[in-house]
Amino acid sequence: MKKLALYILFIFGALLIPTIATILISGNMGVADIKMGITVEMKNGEKMDGEQFVIGMAASELSYIKEEEALKAWMIVCRTNFVKAASGESNSKKVGSETDMTVAQKTRNIANAASTQNSGNTTNVVGIQNSNNVKDVQSTEIINRKYQNIRQENLNLDYISMKELEENNGRKAYLEIKKKLEDASDATFGQVLTYENKYADALYHEVSIGKTVSSEEMYSVAVPYLISVDSSQDVESPDYMDVKVLPYDEVLQKLTKADKSGNLAKTDKSQNIKILKSSLKITKHTENGFVQEITAKDNKWTGEEWKKIFALNSTNFYLENYNGKLRMVTVGKGHDMGMSLYGANALAEKQITAATILSYYYPGTKVVTPDLPQAK
Repeated sequence: MKKLALYILFIFGALLIPTIATILISGNMGVADIKMGITVEMKNGEKMDGEQFVIGMAASELSYIKEEEALKAWMIVCRTNFVKAASGESNSKKVGSETDMTVAQKTRNIANAASTQNSGNTTNVVGIQNSNNVKDVQSTEIINRKYQNIRQENLNLDYISMKELEENNGRKAYLEIKKKLEDASDATFGQVLTYENKYADALYHEVSIGKTVSSEEMYSVAVPYLISVDSSQDVESPDYMDVKVLPYDEVLQKLTKADKSGNLAKTDKSQNIKILKSSLKITKHTENGFVQEITAKDNKWTGEEWKKIFALNSTNFYLENYNGKLRMVTVGKGHDMGMSLYGANALAEKQITAATILSYYYPGTKVVTPDLPQAK
């Protein structure tokens, strides 16, 4: 009997050692056991639970998120965008930080269901009071159970695999980052951002211009929780301002390459350079300086087009002659709507909770835990 008992203990030990080792390495027991119940079929054919995909979304942008509460807020933003996209509520090509006109379309989509009150207000960061505004919600209104299986290409969300994360950071740093991500996932599991019992459109950007801007200013569509709030701590970010200085012939080369009409290529190069030097100017911009139109004689570009051509951080820029060259000074990084990642981290450094950070950047929204389809 003694030998039999020892044999059984040996077998159990052999089975448990890999599990214990995994727990010791990752430092987390909860996430591996928690399943959202939404299955994502990846482009390579692999299938994963939705929460693991959300962790990969959060991992895709960690440059500005360092503090624990900021990471929790970021995880909730990612989960909200995931569930919203998976449920079919998101009709745009991209969500979140995307800066092209798909953001305008996305903003218009949710504006149809939102009221327009408070759209012009600016909220100040001073005197934020902490709260833990997390509620359990059993609501069929914000749940679409058709989304339990979805293909990655239909989500159109930024994502990085754990393999890529390790390759980018090295084994030691990867294990530390992975543990922080899993802890944030575990601490906020199931929580999403809602407005009037519907998933919020959790737009975000990297660094603001010192305050966020409203959807009304950017796209003439008022969304109650996408309003302007103070984020003056962002001016301390290394990415707050960027300066590019280019010779005019290089400016012309880039503009000609991007010119689908071919008009610039038909005109004499020296003549085009003279036109750029003498008449290039910003002709339309928003109240806070987001460029809408640039002209040079008969040529026109939108702010988004100019940003893309010259790889600028945002459409908030100005142009000036500088020693015979063109200087482009850009402020902020991203479209400036919704949560500033740098700003969220700065608030977390002041011991502000994730729930308060989210209610600050998305006024009127609530962090809730809806009845998501759990895996069996």
